[in-house]
Amino acid sequence: GFLNVKNTDFLTKMSSVLKQIGIPKIQSYMRWTAVYSYAPMLDLDFEHELLRYNKEVYGITVLPPRRRKCFFSVNGAMDMPTSKLFIEAAFPEESRQAALTMLSEIRDQFNASLQHKEWMDEGTRTKAVEKLKKMFLEVGHPTVWPPATFETYDAYGERLGTKVDKRRWGSSSATDVNSYYARKVNGIFIPAGILQPPFYSREQAVARNYGSVGAICGHEMTHGFDDVGREYDMNGRRRNWWTPDDVVAFKKRAECLVTEFDNLKVNGRRTLAENIADAGGVKLSYEAFLALPPPPAPAVPIDDADKQLFFLSWGQTWCSVQRARSAKLALQTDEHAPDKDRVNAPLTQYAPFSDAYQCPTRSNMNPRQRCGGGTGPVW
Repeated sequence: GFLNVKNTDFLTKMSSVLKQIGIPKIQSYMRWTAVYSYAPMLDLDFEHELLRYNKEVYGITVLPPRRRKCFFSVNGAMDMPTSKLFIEAAFPEESRQAALTMLSEIRDQFNASLQHKEWMDEGTRTKAVEKLKKMFLEVGHPTVWPPATFETYDAYGERLGTKVDKRRWGSSSATDVNSYYARKVNGIFIPAGILQPPFYSREQAVARNYGSVGAICGHEMTHGFDDVGREYDMNGRRRNWWTPDDVVAFKKRAECLVTEFDNLKVNGRRTLAENIADAGGVKLSYEAFLALPPPPAPAVPIDDADKQLFFLSWGQTWCSVQRARSAKLALQTDEHAPDKDRVNAPLTQYAPFSDAYQCPTRSNMNPRQRCGGGTGPVW
């Protein structure tokens, strides 16, 4: 057989590091990893030791309630059957269609935005439009449910010899409160778990939906064109489809974001992809929101209060509580910026926010200089 090694430099350096560490320490680490992974399945002595470790690293001081442990155990072992139960109970087809419509409107705004990027060569622009058009959307649950929960080794082997199912959900399930863009298949996966209040509901204000899950959807769409996603074409193949001048222009705009987050004491280089996606997601969803047709009477058109509610909803999406030790660790390891910076940083670079809230000129949320001139740092 063959092994596809994409990063030989990493493996060469890793080999050197492992030799320096030595076999006894490697064995000790592997034993610790095994115990750490299976401690929740063992008796309370192990769980209490795990809690002691998590307290040191993350600041966690109590064990999770048994019902929570049971849910994640069952969901982890039988993700698709529990997903089906969840869909039947909490996600009507009307919600799925409404979310698909919102995603389509956001895509339309992205397409319109691409037409006005003066720094893009016409050839690169055409390929970007093609990639955006071909980007598929899996919303709520798998379009085709897998035939079985557990995949045997034989079934896995058979799948290796067949054409890749690009819409396969893999390790994700419909209950996940998350979403992601898969650059190797050029597709977006939005589980039903995140299409729930307070992120999304057909009963709540449209501004809230677009400011929350709409911006999240725009975020995932923008990942196809961030500093990593842009290296993949419309079929998910990693190849250069940009002109040299366009690459330089893109990196110049992205570098402004790096500097902005470095100034916030956040590693702007490590978090760049997520920061590009956050800025793009807010902008695209806001523009899609403004482009909605006027509602039938007696409802009133979008006004200043709706615009403020959109941005407020974006802020509430990332409202969270984090212990100091966990926050410190995240600053060192997480590819996302802290939630506070995920909210504020994109808005400081987007003029419509300061217009909506009438922020004083040169205040923190309405700086004199903005990446991209206030219309969006990159996209």
